[in-house]
Amino acid sequence: MKRKLKILILNILFISCITQDLLAEMNFVSNKVKEVYSTLPVTAKEFLQSNGEKNNRLLTFQINTGGQKFDLNARFNDYKELEHIGINLFKENENLFEIKEVFDYIERSFLISIIANEKYFLENQQIKDDIELIYNGTKISPQNKLTAQTAINVVNNSQLNIKYNSDAFLIGWKTEQNSTLWIRIPNNYSVITGQTKDELEKNLLRKIKNLKMVKIDNAIPQKSQLKKVSENIYYLPGQMYSTTPELSSAKYFLVTDAIVPVFDKSHYKESVRNLFLNLVNSKIELSLVQKMYGGTDEKFNININHFNANFTDDFDIYFGWQNDDKEYLKASVFFSHKIYNYNHLLIITSNFKSIFKKDAEIDGIFMAYIPREKQLNPD
Repeated sequence: MKRKLKILILNILFISCITQDLLAEMNFVSNKVKEVYSTLPVTAKEFLQSNGEKNNRLLTFQINTGGQKFDLNARFNDYKELEHIGINLFKENENLFEIKEVFDYIERSFLISIIANEKYFLENQQIKDDIELIYNGTKISPQNKLTAQTAINVVNNSQLNIKYNSDAFLIGWKTEQNSTLWIRIPNNYSVITGQTKDELEKNLLRKIKNLKMVKIDNAIPQKSQLKKVSENIYYLPGQMYSTTPELSSAKYFLVTDAIVPVFDKSHYKESVRNLFLNLVNSKIELSLVQKMYGGTDEKFNININHFNANFTDDFDIYFGWQNDDKEYLKASVFFSHKIYNYNHLLIITSNFKSIFKKDAEIDGIFMAYIPREKQLNPD
């Protein structure tokens, strides 16, 4: 009896050592992904470790848990970090890329619930993340349970329906037999990505420092779209941020024989606005302080166009002056995500007349992932 107990203990210690080694040799984009990875069978961990080292970005494989086989997918980023792992529910589809973080969340949540063998499906996510899971019109709960396999079958055999606004995402499926499944997920980027604010900020900081791309907005408006400011200066009306007219996306143009973005010393305020709305290719450096979670600061310099390139595709950008001092000006730049419920804020200060000199520099304080106010639920 003692010999059997000793063998059992040795086996447990051996498996524990293997698990710790596999964790030590893997890199993860967040602790959440690391936690999910740690629950996988050893064979799955070994598969991910060996293939992640080969820089295979997207992997598919199977696991066996509770006597059932499930198809999984995993994705590595450019830093060979495991950034996603979950039940393989959504095939590679460009139409889904716009909110891929939401579909990552669903796949990851399905996997967590299956491996944990919860009392009812997505129990942990309903409690901790405030999601709602509705099957055939009834909310899933201890009194109204749903098996993982039933949920997967509905997802795999239905047309996908997507609704969202700044408050929530409503993802639904309906089979030919009229079975329906809906998942309502709060529009909370930290919850959806599984990353803490600290992790989000650090990952964004790394991206900003490493991206050396320039994405200038070369679109030239028709003169009929413009409103006159002075003799040759016109502006293209944009959107204002929320109900704040001081913050807008208006752009300024010089109209002569051609229409070009304003960028000259005589119109330095309009020029700075155009600079941050990404109309001007410039060698100007931003001397930034990024305010990080926990009260620390990260200081670095970056070319203004390289900085702007991080936000041109997914964000609406708004610019507004905070003061009207003729020498030392202060302005705010809001980067408002088009889908997810957060903003980034850049506060810039400088003697802006000097930006036309060689080796010009603008000081800035950058704060990331500021939640926006809630609005209505999806219809």
